[in-house]
Amino acid sequence: LVDLAGSEKAGQTGATGQRLLEGSMINKSLSALGNVIEKLAAKSQGKNVMVPYRDSKLTRLLQNALGGSSKTIMICALSPASSNYEETLSTLRYADRAKKIKNQVVVNENPQEKLMRELKEENAKLKEFMSKIKENVPDGEDLLEYEEKRKAIEDAETALKEQQRSFQERLKESQETLGQSGGTAVKFSKDTPHIVNLNEDMQLNGRIKYHFPQGKVIRIGQVGGDGSDSETDDPGDDDDDEETEKSKPDVVTDESMPDVVVAGVGVWADHATVTNTQGKCVLHTSREAYEFTFINGEPIPAILSKLKKKASRAAAESVSASDTAESPVDRRPTEDTGSVALQHADRVAFGKGGQNLYLFVDPVKSQADAL
Repeated sequence: LVDLAGSEKAGQTGATGQRLLEGSMINKSLSALGNVIEKLAAKSQGKNVMVPYRDSKLTRLLQNALGGSSKTIMICALSPASSNYEETLSTLRYADRAKKIKNQVVVNENPQEKLMRELKEENAKLKEFMSKIKENVPDGEDLLEYEEKRKAIEDAETALKEQQRSFQERLKESQETLGQSGGTAVKFSKDTPHIVNLNEDMQLNGRIKYHFPQGKVIRIGQVGGDGSDSETDDPGDDDDDEETEKSKPDVVTDESMPDVVVAGVGVWADHATVTNTQGKCVLHTSREAYEFTFINGEPIPAILSKLKKKASRAAAESVSASDTAESPVDRRPTEDTGSVALQHADRVAFGKGGQNLYLFVDPVKSQADAL
């Protein structure tokens, strides 16, 4: 119940100072309320207008009551005195405009509960229809209608049962379906090295994770990718493009699908592989993807060049086997190719400009959350 103050006339009330200021604010709020009522009345008549609820605190507080999902009654107090003629006329105009407002009242109901209620009502109607024709078996067109009604009852009961099932029951059924279809849920040890995605948005960091299990070669690449940019390809390479397109497989099979799928310009179908041997992960990059694979911001050719210089310098300084043994933090290539040993907290990027960025994590040393 909201009691609205009447309009204040300074000449009649004789208010001064703080009372005069309060009266002016009351008149301002009532003027804003009148504008809102006028716009709501126009909106009820089908006009597309904006209702200025935010012009006053009063109209903002009464927003749900005036134009929301509610039933509102306005009681206008009038004075029979002739001295209050103008105020009485203004109040009646308020009431006349308020009568034109039509609210669309909607019951506050949970969508799922509403659907279940409608299904129950429809099911009850269909059962009533079936009970009426149960004694007399229909024929011809009535038989078709009978079958449609019976099928509708079955569908409604099935949908109702589906809505009443809990999340755990649905999850269990999905897991059973996955097992029957041949899918397997692979579980990895907490000590298995892996990479996690890095993103500018902190909320998206670490959402994607790829594990490198012991003794398995993990393929990294793009489905059907050739590392090229269609918008920047050289027109003179049309013949080469035609030969490449002919050599591409028409159907992507499980064997051709990479274990780690990355996309973008500069990502090849067989971009790189990662092999975990006794807890040591080695990244091997294909020759065409050298320039589009980065570790800590450096491309593979630059890393290989530094490693070769370091190995030559170490060989020249020492000839003993103990001095030439590989240290745990050494990045020297395992072969004279693009194979580089990954170290904990390495930032690995694939594609032109390093658009696909990941963080290599060795759980033996620390988890990704600690980096």
